[in-house]
Amino acid sequence: MEKLFVKNKQATFICPACGFSALRDVSRFLHIQTSIHIRCLCKNCGHQYRVLLERRSFVRKNTSFTGRYKARNNNQHQGVMTVLDISRSGLKMQILIPQMFSAGDILELEFRLDRGSCPVIQREAIVKNILGKKIIGLEFSSSTHTDALGPYLAFL
Repeated sequence: MEKLFVKNKQATFICPACGFSALRDVSRFLHIQTSIHIRCLCKNCGHQYRVLLERRSFVRKNTSFTGRYKARNNNQHQGVMTVLDISRSGLKMQILIPQMFSAGDILELEFRLDRGSCPVIQREAIVKNILGKKIIGLEFSSSTHTDALGPYLAFL
């Protein structure tokens, strides 16, 4: 299923059968909290297809590299993590031992990218989502990536 990225409450729908494209207002779907799957009918050829609306500002790359995390204000909340996906704005991590994080907590992260002999990346991130006991969505405190993370994310 093709992903369509939303920009300024609009998305460009492209028929996979004939290539006909149409820019449509999708603002009526943006309040939905779960994934948004839309059935489409091409006005040009009549082909029916489905798309997934992606509300994220940046594309996420699936990954599986490891690192460490530490809560800024609580040294007991630290451990090993696996970075499940990453984008310019943040990442999703899986931890081994469940922790009592809350939205807004600040974590210090250290990890190496999955490319060659990359130096250690250090970032500060804010807890945004807690997806189960061991999976946490984080937003980077800064969107400036002047180290090895910048070129890594440039190709997403």
